[in-house]
Amino acid sequence: MQSLWKFIPIPLLVAITVIAGPQNERRSERVRLAEAPSGAGAARMYDAINGYQTVEYLVDGKTGQSMQVRIASTNSHNLFRINAPAAPRAMFTSRPGGPGFSATLPRDGTYRVVVFLLRNAASEGEAARFSLDIRVSDPG
Repeated sequence: MQSLWKFIPIPLLVAITVIAGPQNERRSERVRLAEAPSGAGAARMYDAINGYQTVEYLVDGKTGQSMQVRIASTNSHNLFRINAPAAPRAMFTSRPGGPGFSATLPRDGTYRVVVFLLRNAASEGEAARFSLDIRVSDPG
């Protein structure tokens, strides 16, 4: 058996590992907020992910604006995190069954709302269909 490994080229072993490994597909979409009479902008996205896939929604915001994000999903392990512009780590990560996000934005720029499955669900190849509600409004 040991002599068999001598005949399998290393690039073939690497290729098998890459093909069999987790699929880390990431998509990005720019969110266009529809203006409401109150001056707030809102959007609802419907999408689906499977395994290690993620969807990154790009939302423009300004210092002092309020942002609310809510997710409804067919999978309780379907979560989201929010990254502020130029921030080294997430400013918020949701929890299963937890409340959504609501906060005042700390700086101008593009915020990233990243939707994903928890690692245990992703490794099992679970899927989720979800709707994501994003609302940005001026203070006052």
